[in-house]
Amino acid sequence: YECGDCGKSFSCSSHFGKHRRTHTGERPFGCLYCGKTFNVSSNLYRHQRAHQQHPKKTPNKTNDTPKTPPRGLPYECRECGKSFRRNKELLTHRRLHTGLLPFQCSQCGKGFSWSSHWERHQRVHTGEKGQRPYKCTLCRKSFGDGTALVKHQRLHLGDGPFRCEDCGKAFGARAQYARHRRSLHGVGGVGGGVVGVEKPYRCGDCGKSFSWSSHWERHQRIHTGERAYNCGDCGKAFADGSALAKHRRVHAGEKPFPCPQCGRRFGVTSHLRRHLRSH
Repeated sequence: YECGDCGKSFSCSSHFGKHRRTHTGERPFGCLYCGKTFNVSSNLYRHQRAHQQHPKKTPNKTNDTPKTPPRGLPYECRECGKSFRRNKELLTHRRLHTGLLPFQCSQCGKGFSWSSHWERHQRVHTGEKGQRPYKCTLCRKSFGDGTALVKHQRLHLGDGPFRCEDCGKAFGARAQYARHRRSLHGVGGVGGGVVGVEKPYRCGDCGKSFSWSSHWERHQRIHTGERAYNCGDCGKAFADGSALAKHRRVHAGEKPFPCPQCGRRFGVTSHLRRHLRSH
């Protein structure tokens, strides 16, 4: 991202946007208390802390003694009494009561409650939208929006609405599910049905058939309770090699699955899936 006024270059769009405001004089960050505006959000937060630390004395509407905020939650909302651990959390909450849109676009005048929404909107004017800055760490596919990236990564993590009834794997698209069913389990379409793929390996206990002997052997462990894969560190046994590999990451401290939104890393995909829902 290169500045057209001074030629300075930036690798991050947010840094570029912050720099541009030094030329335009734009001050999109407005104080929730007094309306004073700032060109960077850090100055706004510092200013609003002064309001919190030295609030104006106002007559109490009742003779009741003000409630003491819960221990560890020193920042209390004057409107509803809800308390927060950090001042920044209180300021964010205050927008629910005030309806203020402190982040205003200098190009079209549209206002936003959150800086992340303001930055996303800026791509409409800067042309960044076509550059797709959000990259999937698993397949390197790029997206113009962080939300789209999260939805895409759920396909890799098996967090989709189409779940295979034979192996439990989930898919985000019907076509992917149907392709998986045909190639791995020998049934066609979402509704099932044999398409001519031979399944010569039949379970003597439940009658289920398999195309590959390795799948038949893995299935047999359900009936026998066999756990052939042992952890060399703690001795814990597993029925499946992939389960052992997942367990080994606990000992190794390996966390190969990063969150595309905040960068936090996880050792297993199920923990990442649960974390993604919090975004």
